[in-house]
Amino acid sequence: DEDINKILNAGINATSGMNKQDWYFSVIKNSNFMKELKEKMSENMPPQMKNVENAKAQLGDSPLAIVVSCGDNGNFDAGLATENLFNYAVLSGYGAKIVASPCKLLNDNYKEKLNIPSNMNAVAVVLIGKVKDISNVDGITSATTRKPFDEVVSIID
Repeated sequence: DEDINKILNAGINATSGMNKQDWYFSVIKNSNFMKELKEKMSENMPPQMKNVENAKAQLGDSPLAIVVSCGDNGNFDAGLATENLFNYAVLSGYGAKIVASPCKLLNDNYKEKLNIPSNMNAVAVVLIGKVKDISNVDGITSATTRKPFDEVVSIID
């Protein structure tokens, strides 16, 4: 719980335009609720994605999930808070992953249970757990294929 509070404080202390802090964090620790969410997500998954060997972690595959919600104009700030949550979790020795695919399910069916304010919607979920084998995990090789450097970077001297 102490680590969770530190991770949440990292999100709360994220940079925020005009200091609006237009975000809300719902923490899911209940394993039965996580199983329910995983089952619901599986129902809507395309057949080719079900039971994929070496599939990447999704909602319900970790012991903890932090749902990040925001108002209509808070996506950028919520993104910064999400990144802070993720970075602090990783720097604290946990495995973490940011996913957005569960947000429609959460907004359509679980806003009340997650205590998401009525003027906000879930925009991201940070999955947090322990990495089983970290010998070959890093920010470069564990990422999906990225566009070439020259395609996404301009340097103006």
